Amino acid sequence: MRAKLSVLRACHRVLKPGGRIAYYTIYVAPDLSATDYRRMMKFWPAAAIGKRSLSEMLESAGFIDVHETDVTRQYRVTSRGWVEGRRRHFDGLKQAMGEATLKDKIEEGQSILGSIKDGLLRRSLLTARRPG
Repeated sequence: MRAKLSVLRACHRVLKPGGRIAYYTIYVAPDLSATDYRRMMKFWPAAAIGKRSLSEMLESAGFIDVHETDVTRQYRVTSRGWVEGRRRHFDGLKQAMGEATLKDKIEEGQSILGSIKDGLLRRSLLTARRPG
């Protein structure tokens, strides 16, 4: 979490006054039970955001006009497309990627879909502005 805040502060520092930042992020839902949170940290440790919301982290880094748009539904659609595409083109992809890697990617995609379905994993678009 400190690393993410450090990155946001660095972005704030290099933007000119009035400059805007926009990025997508995938993160573990902040309102999980302790059991679900531990489960997610086992598979998605980089997606942890800690106690602060993403918007709060941007504000703490000095940004204003912070907006967060939940795009989890679209993330689910895209993730499903990746899994289905990998299955549909398995033979061709197997030659390019290797069978073990391809199977791992399909399994990872299924895990992502399950985590989204269970409300454990989310994706957001965040936008903010450096004060002018």
